[in-house]
Amino acid sequence: MDIVFSDKKIIYLNTGLKEAAFSKTASMLNFAEKGVLVRFNLFENNFQFSDWNFSGTNVIDDYVCFEGDAFFGRSALNIINSSDNEVITRMTFALNKVYSKAISSNISIPVNGLGGIYYNEKLSKKNDHLLQAEILFLPEALFDFACSNFDEKTNSMNQGCWQNKLLTSNNAHIFTQSVLTYFSITKILPFMKTETAARQEDITDSNFIKIEHLVNGINPSLASSINMGFNIDNQYERDCSIIDITLLKEELGLNEDGSVTPKTGRSQISQEEFEIKLSKKQKAVEKSADKKRFFKRNAIIILIILAALGIISNIIYRRYLDDLSKPCAKNLSSFEAIETFYSGFHLQDVQLMKTVAKGTEAKQTVDMISTVYVSGTTRVAYQGKYANLSPELYLTRSELMEHWIFGITDFRIDGESAYNRFKPRLKYEYNNLKKSGNLEPAPECKEENHIVTYNLVYNSGDDTPIIIDSYTTEVHCSYIDDQWFITGLKSSYIREEVEQEPFKEAYKTSIEETNNPKETVKVLREVYSWLPDDRAMDDAAVEAEYQKNKYR
Repeated sequence: MDIVFSDKKIIYLNTGLKEAAFSKTASMLNFAEKGVLVRFNLFENNFQFSDWNFSGTNVIDDYVCFEGDAFFGRSALNIINSSDNEVITRMTFALNKVYSKAISSNISIPVNGLGGIYYNEKLSKKNDHLLQAEILFLPEALFDFACSNFDEKTNSMNQGCWQNKLLTSNNAHIFTQSVLTYFSITKILPFMKTETAARQEDITDSNFIKIEHLVNGINPSLASSINMGFNIDNQYERDCSIIDITLLKEELGLNEDGSVTPKTGRSQISQEEFEIKLSKKQKAVEKSADKKRFFKRNAIIILIILAALGIISNIIYRRYLDDLSKPCAKNLSSFEAIETFYSGFHLQDVQLMKTVAKGTEAKQTVDMISTVYVSGTTRVAYQGKYANLSPELYLTRSELMEHWIFGITDFRIDGESAYNRFKPRLKYEYNNLKKSGNLEPAPECKEENHIVTYNLVYNSGDDTPIIIDSYTTEVHCSYIDDQWFITGLKSSYIREEVEQEPFKEAYKTSIEETNNPKETVKVLREVYSWLPDDRAMDDAAVEAEYQKNKYR
């Protein structure tokens, strides 16, 4: 018997308990707990959210079941495990729309796995070309109680595999969105272990295969959003979904009439080839996870090192930080606001980016840089090596292969050379300008678009190639509350890969001749056009000297 099933328009939730066992726990349950029923037209935003609850209990095949009036349908788990690809596609799209609406509008809905979500779709009685969706989120605590009474495999498939138990509310829904979309497209779960503790450890360690490695030709922005959903944390409550509904609709091949056209241009491989590819990727991911777990087992030592580094850093930086105050983005032009945003991107300075970031795309970029910064800081603690150095600073190091690289080069706004280490005025400087009446007047046009181009240069290991993603981004700027903000980003890129060993040899040969990183880069730039310019190398020389004195 399924945990959730229906008979005509009556929905049943099997508690997994017989009457005698159920009677011992009934006093602890809230029989009136609310679920949420959502109705809307699939391709419209006319959402109707309403409370729903079970009306009583019944005994079916010796097991106590909660029952309530709703509609005839199937559980989302039953649908997604079926072979009906069109219904799976429409349900995936519909659930993502509901999650996105609930998150952005601060509407509370139960945090359930797919076993606790009931779905139905039907043609409108008034318009037979209009597809209507009905989605019922069962009462959360009652559904969780029922799942806990079944074996671990049944529990995980209905509830656990779709959730991160460390997350709540909107953050939990974003995680479930990513799992649902991942499974709908790849037909496998990102975290498939049935044992709860082992699965949660995989989630914590990001032990999953990125979706772009399983789906050839998937939209890069959508893939990034899906992967990002698995790394979300509870540091703060997100107020918008990270999955773009329009991109999802295109990727699923969902047409306006509800039909599905499979996405073309993807290479077809046999099931055997797919399983071999999946096995190789899984082994690589497990190897990476084992390294992370080694460090977790030595957490106390690592925490001591981090604490010591924190104390030392605070002492060294005390006088420096005392002379600084927060940056202020007011009185900047839109050009300078873009420079501020991408300088924070380049320097992994999340706070700097936040001074000019608004909107979903900008906030997603900030979250991505935050992840890069955390991974780099952790590597410093574990290995005592610099990680994610900017390209110009990376090229001041003689032992290139020991360091990771992350940053941008050839940064331009509307074709004009821009500065990737731009720092806005400090707040006290802005206040002085305001007092003296020397502020720039507010612009007449409050919305502007600019074209930004740059090379994102990075690698992710000692033996991996250097990757150069040449980006072209349409940046939308909005003048809000007396300053320019980045409110929209639409990007595309072309990728180039450079093997590290030949590059290292070329660098070594040139540096022996010039004994000067700036001159070496100038020579190598004739072959490697993505290398930083002279201004960036001058900045790197200053920073390298500072770090040399700092750690002497």
